[in-house]
Amino acid sequence: MCYEAGFSGFSAQRWLTRHGIAADVATTDKEKRQKIDKIDARKLCEHLLTRKMKGIYVPALHWEHGSSFVRARARIVSNQTRCKNRIWQLLHFSGLALPKDYEAGQYRSRSFVKELMATDCGREELKIPLGLYFKDFVQTWSLLVEATRAIRQLCKQREYQKDVALLRSIPGIGEINAAVILFELQDVVS
Repeated sequence: MCYEAGFSGFSAQRWLTRHGIAADVATTDKEKRQKIDKIDARKLCEHLLTRKMKGIYVPALHWEHGSSFVRARARIVSNQTRCKNRIWQLLHFSGLALPKDYEAGQYRSRSFVKELMATDCGREELKIPLGLYFKDFVQTWSLLVEATRAIRQLCKQREYQKDVALLRSIPGIGEINAAVILFELQDVVS
C-alpha cells in the first residue's frame, strides 16, 4: 500500500507505519513541475512493485503540531497585512488622507486605529465598508495577539526552553522568531 503525502501531512504515514508499511518515492524536478495525478499514481505503483521505496523522515507529532501552530500565526499575520492594505486602498481610492504623522501601512497603535475609525469620510456608502474593514482588522489583530501569547507559552514548556534560549542567543532573534525556526527545523541541538 502507498499514498502521496500532501494536505494530509503524516497522519496516513503514521497509520501505515503502525501496520509495517512506510517509504518515500524519489521525484525529479520535471515531475515536480508537471504535477499530474495519473503520473504520480503510475510512479507510486512502479516503486511499490519494484520495491525501490526508501524510508522517510517523519517528525514526532509534537514537532508537527508546533509547526502547524507557527504556520497558523503566520497566516494570521498575512491576513492582518491584507486588512491594512484594504483600509489603505479604500482611503486612498476615496481621496481621504491619513491622520497627521502617519504613513501608509503603519497601523501599530490602538489610538491610531481609533483615530482612523473616527475619520469623517462623508457618505454612508463609504462609512459602512470602511467600518467593516476596521472590524476585520481589529478581529485579526485580536487573533494575532492570542496566537502570539500562546506561542510564547509554548516556548516556556520544558521540552522547548533550552532550544528557544539557544536560538534567542543569536542577535536579532526574539521569542517568536525562535519558535518559528525551532518548529520548522526542529531539534536544533542534536
